[in-house]
Amino acid sequence: MKICIWLGTISDIGGVQRLCTLLADELAKENEVTIASFDTPEKLANAVYKLDKRVKFVEFPKNKVSSNIFYRIMRRILFKLIRNDKYLERIDFSKFMRKRLVILLIKENTTLS
Repeated sequence: MKICIWLGTISDIGGVQRLCTLLADELAKENEVTIASFDTPEKLANAVYKLDKRVKFVEFPKNKVSSNIFYRIMRRILFKLIRNDKYLERIDFSKFMRKRLVILLIKENTTLS
């Protein structure tokens, strides 16, 4: 079975990162596991939690808008004003980013087959 785990960063210290590395390492024993992240391969090499060699890593290109200071300020304001997850999801994971993820998954599926 092919499994893809997508998360923003896997190189930081945190519970999500630790859990994802443990999960990926265990699943890689019997499956093809790929982790897609905004991290670069160089950043992954210096990560706190090391991945098993069987786990494939794919760099997911970062959206240039999300690194814009204006975007980050507006997101913080909207987060305080709007407590509805439906709208926050659209801000954090835009249609453009969802399309990029679908393209990545299709490409990975055809190369791993």
